[in-house]
Order: sequence, then structure tokens, then C-alpha cells
Amino acid sequence: MAEFLTTPFGTFVLILAQSLLVVAFVMISLLFLVYGDR
Repeated sequence: MAEFLTTPFGTFVLILAQSLLVVAFVMISLLFLVYGDR
């Protein structure tokens, strides 16, 4: 598994996963803010 992460493709997948996590976190936060005001 460690060898896979050292490859360029592994690094790409790692960055992609982190980006998706950040986007999901922001979307959930926005949903809470929007529905929390009502």
C-alpha cells in the first residue's frame, strides 16, 4: 500500500480524496447554516 501511495497516481488519488472530503465538509456546513436559520 505504501508503494502505491509513492507513485504519481497514488499521490493524485490522495489529493483527490482530500479535496472531496473538504468539499463534502463545506457542503454539509452550508446545509446546516441554511436549515438552521429557519
